[in-house]
Amino acid sequence: MHIKSVTLNSEKYPTQEHYPFNLQVFHQTKQISFDTPVTLFVGENGSGKSTLLEAIAHNCGIHIWRSSQTTRYQYNR
Repeated sequence: MHIKSVTLNSEKYPTQEHYPFNLQVFHQTKQISFDTPVTLFVGENGSGKSTLLEAIAHNCGIHIWRSSQTTRYQYNR
C-alpha cells in the first residue's frame, strides 16, 4: 500500500479543546503529501507524531498491534 496524501478535516474532530485535537499542527495543516519513497515525522514529544500515524493506519484499515509485554522465545544469534 502506498499513500500519496492525507487530508486533515479539523471540522470533523469530536472536540477542539482536548488533546490531541487541540494541537496546532492538526488545525494549521490541511493536507500532507508523501512525494518521496521515505517520509520522516520529526517533532517534540507530545507534538502528535504517533497520533497522526495511528489515525492514518486506522483510516486505512491497518491493525495497530498493542501489547504491554512481549516474550521472545528464540533469541537472535
